[in-house]
Amino acid sequence: MKRGLSYIICANIVIVIFVGGFVNLNTVVAYTDLNVGDQLLYTVDVYDQHKTEHKKWFEFNPPPEYYENSYWYIHNWDFYAQDVHSYVINQDFGSFAYVNHTYTLYDLMDYYYDESYYWDISSWIPNGPPTSQNITLDYKYSNLNPDEYFDIYSGVVNLDITDNFGSTWYNTSTTLPFTINGITQPIFVDIYSYEYTDSYMNFYGYYDVTYWETVNWGQLLTYYVDNATGYILQYDYTYYDYRDADYSNTSVELGTYLEVEYHYKDLYTSVWKLEETSVGYTPVLDADLPSMVIKSYDNTVDNTTSMISIPFYINNVYSTVTIDVYIAGAYFDTFASNNAGLKFYDIPVSAIPFDGPYWSYQLRFDVFDDYNPNHNTTWTTWVDDYRTTIPSWGPSWIEGPIDATVYEGDSWFYYNVYSDTNWTVAIYKHDGFGYIFYDWWVGFQNDSIGFWDFLSMGTYDYWIHFYDNVGVFQDIYLTVEVLDDILLEYPQINGHAPGEIDYHIGDSKTMFWTLNDDNPNYFEFLLDGAILDSGSWTDGKTFGLNLKDWIFTPGDYNITIIASDMTGYVSFYELIIHATDGTSVDTVPPSINGPTSTIYMEVGEDKEIKWVLFDDNPFEYEVFKNGALYDNDTWITPNIDVIVDLDTLGLGTWTFEIKAYDTLGYNNTATVTVVVEEASGNNNDGQTIQLDAPNILYVALGFLSVTALIAVYRKKK
Repeated sequence: MKRGLSYIICANIVIVIFVGGFVNLNTVVAYTDLNVGDQLLYTVDVYDQHKTEHKKWFEFNPPPEYYENSYWYIHNWDFYAQDVHSYVINQDFGSFAYVNHTYTLYDLMDYYYDESYYWDISSWIPNGPPTSQNITLDYKYSNLNPDEYFDIYSGVVNLDITDNFGSTWYNTSTTLPFTINGITQPIFVDIYSYEYTDSYMNFYGYYDVTYWETVNWGQLLTYYVDNATGYILQYDYTYYDYRDADYSNTSVELGTYLEVEYHYKDLYTSVWKLEETSVGYTPVLDADLPSMVIKSYDNTVDNTTSMISIPFYINNVYSTVTIDVYIAGAYFDTFASNNAGLKFYDIPVSAIPFDGPYWSYQLRFDVFDDYNPNHNTTWTTWVDDYRTTIPSWGPSWIEGPIDATVYEGDSWFYYNVYSDTNWTVAIYKHDGFGYIFYDWWVGFQNDSIGFWDFLSMGTYDYWIHFYDNVGVFQDIYLTVEVLDDILLEYPQINGHAPGEIDYHIGDSKTMFWTLNDDNPNYFEFLLDGAILDSGSWTDGKTFGLNLKDWIFTPGDYNITIIASDMTGYVSFYELIIHATDGTSVDTVPPSINGPTSTIYMEVGEDKEIKWVLFDDNPFEYEVFKNGALYDNDTWITPNIDVIVDLDTLGLGTWTFEIKAYDTLGYNNTATVTVVVEEASGNNNDGQTIQLDAPNILYVALGFLSVTALIAVYRKKK
């Protein structure tokens, strides 16, 4: 919640309920001591829920210098995971034990839900429909903590897996069903618990208005201990933090009556269950997870490297394991191993893909226990690729705009450059007669550049020349249309185009955005619902991020931008990022949108064919006229318009075909037939232009479309 600028006064009124403090022991009837080599395996279900709701309403808009406006925002984030923990006793000293603790964490799901409203004279108006996203993560990693220390309460609990048992109090005993080693049976258990709750109120000032915030938080621990053996069969943990504020008053400083609500909820739960054990219950099962301790995390290859060796140890109660190897997400090999000390796994460098210099590739090892393949773990390391001359292609891939529409004032233009060497960019601006030098910049491998210009109304052309020190170069021609900023009603969000993109994890990919408005107010820049930047803004505000610094696991991610102005207009932007680690690639051919029926025209008539191409990995296109190559060019940005003028065609039938290719070898084709006939002449004698009903409709729709574009410029998916 935003606190006032004038002052913040905090006063706590605390009410504490405390249950617990030390263990009131209830001795079990047939306590089972642990021995070296005994194994316990627990599964854990983890759920974490966050919810924030913030509503702020002003009867009258505060003065512009306060950057305050009415809004209502609701955000939910839920996270779900399942973990597996195995414990193998190394040493038992009666009151404590050292164990090998191997665990695997499975991140399974992220769920996001957002809705927002703005105040329009007398009611709350939605800022578009609510957005929700359920992301299946399927992310897994493992770790090993050798000789981890745990307490033992002899005669009561044989291994305190959470180190919290000493805070609990014996509660009661009862019979409950539990499933251990695959067998469900009623077990008489002792229940120990601990509860701590804390309630208090914070006193705050918001400008010259004071209010109370109510806070309720606490935690609850519950242990279910087998009364016959002393095993912890289940452990439940809950933590919560609820905060609420609801106040209204008249602010003399802001010059308005206001009403504010704020609600925050954080609820975390985890449930541990004993699933398997090698002692104490029948049938006896192997309850150990195999571990692979990789001894090197600094693996590099260059043009002189032919082989890399990965040193590792295997820890497993049973002698052998089977290991599947994945390179950059793709299956590579399977091999067997045992516990016989330090070993090495060799990988030829030729097996490592070359997506470009200065990339990192993940090596993943899935380890399966040959005695129980359901016991498996995942271990990873990375290979840093310093091969720089296979092949040598200089600045070969450049991502950035070739067409842009902006408003009067400062404008920024950004490009990502993919190169095996350092490079230079020279920027030239057309003055109406030719290109004249404007600016230059030196970049590095896989770098980004941005340049700005102060532009008034009109159309501007730039020639952007990228080159390296051996003469390899690429050119981009940028056309910028600058509109009168008096047309700005809704805030403009310019920069990387909205929609969907694919992203390979580990790549350096920088994106920027610029906000424009005559009366800016407030903005939020979010990644998957988490605010990266927010606050008041000024016309021309520019911000950005490099995906390499924020996205580390496969999945879909949302970049959202919300910008408002002082007149109450709000604009929204959304970009969906499909992040992969190499296991998924773009298999969709380029899309081609354009005319599908035959075009009929007269000789000399001003007509054209317009195709709109789209692909996440564009490469080039070719246009053929009656089978002969007519036009071709490289294709850099995901969207591009290809236009063929028809006014020079002679009498006859003409066939135009376009072929679009992407960098992954996929292509698509579209064909248009044009029939050119004799001109019929002009029979209107310069007096009257007649429009039939369809033409009138087209004109009306065109007028409405242009009017709507001027009134509301909103980018969406």
